[in-house]
Amino acid sequence: MQQKKSGYWTKEHCADEAKKYRNRSSFSKGSNGAYTAALKHGWLDDICSHMEIRWKKLWTSKKRCAEEAKKYSNRTNFQKRSPGAWNAANKSGWLDEICSHMETYGNLFKRCIYAFEFPDSSVYVGLTDNIQRRKRQHLNSSNSAVHKHIQETTFTPICVILHEYTDKESAKTLEKFYIENYRSKGWNILNRAKAGSLGGKYVFWTYEECKSHALQCSTRSEFITKYPGAYASAIKNKWLDDICQHMDIKFEIKNNPETIRLEALKYKTRQEFRNGSNSAYEYARKHHLLDAICTHMTRPLPKVKWTEEAIFEEAKKYSSKEEFRKFCSAAYTIAHKKGIIDKACSHMVSSRKTRDYWTFEQCQKAASKYQSRNDFKKYDGSAYSTAVRNGWIEQICSNMVKPAPKIKWTHEKLVEEAKKYQTKKDFKLFSHSAYVTAVRNGVLDEICRHMV
Repeated sequence: MQQKKSGYWTKEHCADEAKKYRNRSSFSKGSNGAYTAALKHGWLDDICSHMEIRWKKLWTSKKRCAEEAKKYSNRTNFQKRSPGAWNAANKSGWLDEICSHMETYGNLFKRCIYAFEFPDSSVYVGLTDNIQRRKRQHLNSSNSAVHKHIQETTFTPICVILHEYTDKESAKTLEKFYIENYRSKGWNILNRAKAGSLGGKYVFWTYEECKSHALQCSTRSEFITKYPGAYASAIKNKWLDDICQHMDIKFEIKNNPETIRLEALKYKTRQEFRNGSNSAYEYARKHHLLDAICTHMTRPLPKVKWTEEAIFEEAKKYSSKEEFRKFCSAAYTIAHKKGIIDKACSHMVSSRKTRDYWTFEQCQKAASKYQSRNDFKKYDGSAYSTAVRNGWIEQICSNMVKPAPKIKWTHEKLVEEAKKYQTKKDFKLFSHSAYVTAVRNGVLDEICRHMV
């Protein structure tokens, strides 16, 4: 599609363009300029009202969405892997109903209370943001009090959810309550840590941590470079202005040409100015101040203008075109464009052979330098190509060593070859073709049974 001029995509033009497409996806791909303009100006819903919405067409029934939801054990996976069904259910008000079978997870602010009860009246009470994950950790981690008690007694505990997910402050109080409740009934409490520890998602970048790291930096730029995690957390929690109060602001560029002029005085060239203080440079460029504030700066030397005389003088320094092109590509390229390359290089010795140079004798002489056809082709390609073209190749290469024929790996040969090695790693390393053939034929495990 031909590129449109700036300002072309008015609402009318966008609407006319949108009529060519059946859905927004094809509109975006087929006419991105119109789509972007409509999105930017808020016209998209209006001009796309005739288009079909694919997820609405596919996920029209509650039954179909419910069947899709049954494939997932939690809402996060449902939303990520089937966004169409999730959106349809959410907008139609079915989401809670069709997700009733899914596990409920907590988060940084919510915890549930659980207990592991043993037949010998021992119990462990805890709180977590993900009961299934915590259950696996207790049963498999050697550091867990639950795992240690299982090893000591061989009893199998029952995991009980004492209270559903609630806010973290309430969860801490409830954990203490349930521990005391079990203790009052005569249960042996396995908890070692003090009740009320939130566990789960540990937040490293607290306000205090962010501030302590911010105090080590003199500018926000240094802060984000050295401690991006702290910087991101400060932005997210809206602490940035507070913890960066001590930092220097390099300069205020808004509506302050005098500050820009003082900043420009620090640099000797415009390139240095741009690299060292890009925001000030861009402000000056947009407000047409560069010429006024850069008068003290030195201008870079102008590029050499390659006239014919200059090209001829430069060409005299080299003995071949290869050297000329390598050490002064600008002059060489311009000479080519002007059609004077042959004239400028007339004094040079050409390393290229003429078309009639490669006679039978010359090809034979070149071939005698090599032990194999591969080397002949690799290092003297023009002689090799001439010999092939003229049908001399067999005659002039008769003295060369022929490559060993490739082994055809039958099953018996693969078995014999594998017996030479003690491990699959050695087999693969020292007889790669046999190893690959065995893998391809599906017999690797069979022929490697003797290996360690």
